[in-house]
Amino acid sequence: VFLGWGKQYGLLYLGGEMFGGYAGAEAKQTVAGGKHTISKDWGYGGALRVGTPVFDDGLVYMKGGYQAARFGLDSNRPSDTPASTIKDKAWTHGPMVGAGFDYLVGENWFVRADAGYAWYSALKYTDSAGGTGKLNPNDINVRLGVGYKF
Repeated sequence: VFLGWGKQYGLLYLGGEMFGGYAGAEAKQTVAGGKHTISKDWGYGGALRVGTPVFDDGLVYMKGGYQAARFGLDSNRPSDTPASTIKDKAWTHGPMVGAGFDYLVGENWFVRADAGYAWYSALKYTDSAGGTGKLNPNDINVRLGVGYKF
């Protein structure tokens, strides 16, 4: 879901947007003595957009902003001595950049395709055996959508 605003000044478009949504993404990794599962569910953020009109009804833009997401870590290493486990979720945040394309398909309706990359702050954790570590997540988002201009 996104909510944005903007204005065109000749061949220059300036705008901003706020966005949020659910990802439901998960990655599994086998490690010595067990496995890790890293997940991402909810996220939100905001960005400034700078672009230029293309074709008759298109807009190509770049954006930069700040994004937050909730990541989870589920780790089970029964072969460790002592055995270690962790199951935790935490919010992290960081800068993001991206680019996209909007195309007007009706009087107020448009379609959008965009991609973004975010660098999140480190997630530090302590497992059940007292071991500590950190994850340095990053994120690539590719989105397709439909919007309405008020």
